[in-house]
Amino acid sequence: MDYDKINEFWEIENMGINSQENINLEMQILEKFEENTTYTNGQYETKLLWKDDQFQLNNNYEIAKKRLFNLNDKFKRDKNLCLNYKEIIQQQLKDGIVEYANCETNNTCPGYFIPHHAVIREQMEATKVRICFDASSKSKDQVSLNDLLYSGPNLKPELLRMVLKFRIGKIAMCADIQRAFLEIGIKENYRKYLQFLWGQDNGTCLDLEGQPIRALKMKRVPIGVNCSPFLLAATIRTHLKKYQHLEVTQKLNDLYVDDFLCSVETLPKAKEYYKDASQILKEAGMNLRKWVTSSPDLERWWKNNKVDYRGCVAESEVTQKVLGLVWNHHLDCLKVDIGNISNMKGTYLSKRSVLSICGMLFDPLGMLISFTVRMKLLLQNTWELDLQWDEPLPPDIHETFQSWLDEVDTASQISLSRPYFLNTKTEPAEIHIFSDASPKAYGCVAYFRKVTDGTISSSFIVAKCRLAHLKKLSLARLELMGALVSARLAEYLQKTFPWIASDHIFFWSDSQIILHWINGDPLRWKEFVGNRVREIQEKTNRHHWNYCRGKTNPANKLTRGLSIHVLVQDDI
Repeated sequence: MDYDKINEFWEIENMGINSQENINLEMQILEKFEENTTYTNGQYETKLLWKDDQFQLNNNYEIAKKRLFNLNDKFKRDKNLCLNYKEIIQQQLKDGIVEYANCETNNTCPGYFIPHHAVIREQMEATKVRICFDASSKSKDQVSLNDLLYSGPNLKPELLRMVLKFRIGKIAMCADIQRAFLEIGIKENYRKYLQFLWGQDNGTCLDLEGQPIRALKMKRVPIGVNCSPFLLAATIRTHLKKYQHLEVTQKLNDLYVDDFLCSVETLPKAKEYYKDASQILKEAGMNLRKWVTSSPDLERWWKNNKVDYRGCVAESEVTQKVLGLVWNHHLDCLKVDIGNISNMKGTYLSKRSVLSICGMLFDPLGMLISFTVRMKLLLQNTWELDLQWDEPLPPDIHETFQSWLDEVDTASQISLSRPYFLNTKTEPAEIHIFSDASPKAYGCVAYFRKVTDGTISSSFIVAKCRLAHLKKLSLARLELMGALVSARLAEYLQKTFPWIASDHIFFWSDSQIILHWINGDPLRWKEFVGNRVREIQEKTNRHHWNYCRGKTNPANKLTRGLSIHVLVQDDI
């Protein structure tokens, strides 16, 4: 593991920008994709994205063959895996996704052979087994297929922005594209680089000794080739250009790989979006399926119209993973998925395993941030001790971290209403952002505030927290860092919710010192303070910064950390 990159975890700021050179390259790749892509009989077909048309690529046959034998050994131990795997291959041959290669399978066969393996997804209702390809496979001193291909620009929308938008409307719905990658064709001349090996059926395994190994090749975009995510996203974007006149097109532009989700205010609008989205993607040869909604009325309409929707007959079926979060679509609330962390109880605790546990937690909204900041502080402590990766933690840190793990299960009790507000009246809303700092961490928390018929209501939007740098800063400077995070978050939220005017965004701090700095001339202060004050003033209205007492500042909790039992009782 690259130690320098891990150390960046503790930097005060770690902001990346795209160089002009990268932007120009991305534009060239997009233009090349459009030149390479055709639309015939309701299906798109494209080419692989070679970095250079002149290349030498070993066919990787021996490695692919060895990996097939290893896979067959797994089949012998797992009958169901073998049957599922063979069923997928047979169905893909039948559907024209895969075809037999017209060459003898040996080490002189032109092209490239990709090893393949099973990815088992127990949580999936339908496709529990997915065949994935390892296009990074190569022998010593050789290059792989992925080495020779551009991965392409990242066209995925920002995940946090998608979650924030998903919470806007009263009615939420989502679906996924069936076999999304496999609905995009690869042009004939490029399929020889997408070959893979298979064998003759022999009960619950393959006959690889008595029969010749067969060579097959993909006719569609495979999972595991580094340009595949780009080819899928770019194909959909190209297709959507034909439908700019339809309102739902913007929602489809926000597809996260093959997941479609949106929220609307009314049932008629939900029906319109369902019809238009389904028809648009159908014309690209893609099928939106497994629809889920928070609206019983929409669900009944789907049932009457024989839509492929996901109803539920048991309590365990009311949850759906949406952008990494758990969505209970009957209660219409969101939770953080803590299942993987819960399974880590009793594990050997070292710097490596603690970092791994940190990586398991996906909480983009910061619902559990007051609880999880304790874990991050413990990880920071291990850095200060300069421990080896697999060295056991000191007893005091081990005990504290194990205590934190013991609390994890209770985190499943914490949920957040998906819609910001339950009423649908359209009074203008305000955004209020509170910042705070402690010697250990700094951050902010944002809320909507709305007045309806004289009644004030508020709704949690998002919380952000960063650990204080290992190089100690004064508390006032950390408070200023928290204010800077507030200013940057405000800019981000205004782009996400463009109907919220800047004069409806307000800021709160319990530090009189930083409010004095923010309302002053940046040139009066030393470089550290002056630079940050200047950015805050550029991004916010200095007259919208207000003082609040520490006891009433909700950001106070996220910078100091709470036990999960206290957080459960807290009104988020």
